[in-house]
Amino acid sequence: FGLAYAGDSIVAIVAGQLAGAAAGARGPTGPFELSTGFLLAGGLLTSLLWKENKAEPSGGEEGKQPTIRDAIKVVKEDKKIALVGATQALFEAAMYIFVLQWPPV
Repeated sequence: FGLAYAGDSIVAIVAGQLAGAAAGARGPTGPFELSTGFLLAGGLLTSLLWKENKAEPSGGEEGKQPTIRDAIKVVKEDKKIALVGATQALFEAAMYIFVLQWPPV
């Protein structure tokens, strides 16, 4: 946990320095332009290195894959899951509104 905390701090400092340099070179939209490269690099690394995490079949019906209807049924049965999902969606919406409204046009 301590290593992750320290690494997170270092990444934040480096990101701030890179964003400052990009803003100095390209103006206020520079950090957003720079982030495109990191997005592409992350997507490439994910597509090459990510291994799918598939659950083992649990008794019952062998080989049956869960469907969206199964997921909806689980959410309907446990309102806490729906509440967590709604909370997460509202938080993400607020972040997207901030990010999209903040940069100059």
